[in-house]
Amino acid sequence: MRKTIAAILILFMLLSLTVSCSSKPQDSSIIDTQVSTAAVSTTPASAADVTMTASAPSVTPASVVETTSDVPTPTVTQTPTKAPAPKTDPSLNDLLDKITYLEEGTAGSSLKQASAAGKILDWVESTKLGQSEVEAQISSYLMSSSDSEVANLLGANFKTVSVTAQLIINGDASTLSSMNDSGYVLTHSKYTQAKWDAFVTAIQVSTDAY
Repeated sequence: MRKTIAAILILFMLLSLTVSCSSKPQDSSIIDTQVSTAAVSTTPASAADVTMTASAPSVTPASVVETTSDVPTPTVTQTPTKAPAPKTDPSLNDLLDKITYLEEGTAGSSLKQASAAGKILDWVESTKLGQSEVEAQISSYLMSSSDSEVANLLGANFKTVSVTAQLIINGDASTLSSMNDSGYVLTHSKYTQAKWDAFVTAIQVSTDAY
């Protein structure tokens, strides 16, 4: 009987040892599995971060500059502006006509000469035209005339008229008396010598160039 009990105890102890030994590897495998699972669960997260960082687009200033430089620049065509026409005074042409076709040596020619001198002198004193504009109008007057002798007639008769005009500028009493007899009344009491000299030059330049 004692032997039987002893055998049972021995068998029970062996079974206990067997069970305890077999339970240790099972616990170890469970721990390994948990560790492995944890490792696997963290790996995709870091890989995803790396992938997103690597695939993020980047824009460099150089590429922007190159794109801008490729845009064609529009061509602006400037329309040439015409030079403004020189100013003119139609009354000057009328005075030039009177001087060009002034009759000398006939009855009353001296009075006509004095009247022409007074009129052209008043025009010169009052005009707002510049020297170049006066020359341009005199040249235009000569070129537009159908008379081939117009330049010679104007040049010759103006020399006579300019003598009377200069006497008026100087205040010559006899010439001023002739002005009263001619019926023309001077509009200025004094005249500018420089203005008259400039007009004389304009007549000479224009008639010489014709």
